Amino acid sequence: MTTDRILESWSETTSVAVQGRDILAIQDTSEIKSKTTAKNRRDLGEIGKGNIHGLLLHAMVAVDADTGHCLGWVDGDIRTRQGQRDTCHTDRPLADKETKPWVETARKGTAILSEARRITVLAEAERDIYAALVLIDREGPFVLTRSARDRRLRNGHSLYEEVASWPIGATDFLEIQAQSGRAARAAQVELRFGEVTLRRPDKTEPDMPEQCTLRVEEVANPIHQRRPNRLSGASSPHGRLACYPKPGRSSECTASAG
Repeated sequence: MTTDRILESWSETTSVAVQGRDILAIQDTSEIKSKTTAKNRRDLGEIGKGNIHGLLLHAMVAVDADTGHCLGWVDGDIRTRQGQRDTCHTDRPLADKETKPWVETARKGTAILSEARRITVLAEAERDIYAALVLIDREGPFVLTRSARDRRLRNGHSLYEEVASWPIGATDFLEIQAQSGRAARAAQVELRFGEVTLRRPDKTEPDMPEQCTLRVEEVANPIHQRRPNRLSGASSPHGRLACYPKPGRSSECTASAG
C-alpha cells in the first residue's frame, strides 16, 4: 500500500456522496506526532517547534452545507520534513514549499467534487498565498480564505488601508463564547466589503499573473479597530476574507469572524 493509493482511496465514496449537493470543501494541515527517540527517529522529520517528530497531513473534507453532515475525505497530502532548508522560503518555487498542498489539494479536490451542485472551498489563513489566489479558475468553485497579510494593491494602497476606507455595509451582533476567564457576551460587528486588485509580490513565481482581482469582506468589532492594543483578535471578532465569487454571484459572498 502506497501513500498515493491511500490518498486516492479517500475520494472513491465521497465523489458519489456529493452528487447534487451544496458542498463545503474544508481544508487544513495537521501535525501528527509520533513517539521517537534520539537514536531512532523512524525516518520522521521535525514538527511543531522542532522538539517532536512526525508527519504533516494536509486534508480536504466534504461537508453538506444544508445538513452539516461530513460526507468523507476528498484529497490531501501526507509528508515528512527532510531536515532543515538552506534556501529561504520566499526564494523557493511553489513546488518546493510546504504551502504547495493548499494549491494542489484545492485543484484536485474540486475536480473530485465536480458532481456537486455547488462547491465552496473554505481555508485558513495559511492559504493566503498569491499562487493559490490566482490558480483557482474564476469559473470554478466559490473560495473563502482568511487574509493573513497586508498585501500591496495595484492602486498603490495597502489592502488593509483600502478596506478601512470603505463605508460600513452592515452592522450586527455576534454571540462570543466564554473563554480565558471572560464571560460569554454579544459583540457588535461591522461589515465592509468590496473588490480589490492585488499586485504580484516581488518574491513569487515569475510566471504568476501581474495582478489578481478578488473580493474582500471584513468583519470587525469597532472597539477593536479604535483600540487595537487593548483587545486581541482572540477576544474581539476581527477577520478579513479574500473571496472568489463566480460571475454573477458576488451577492452570495458571506463572512464569518476570525
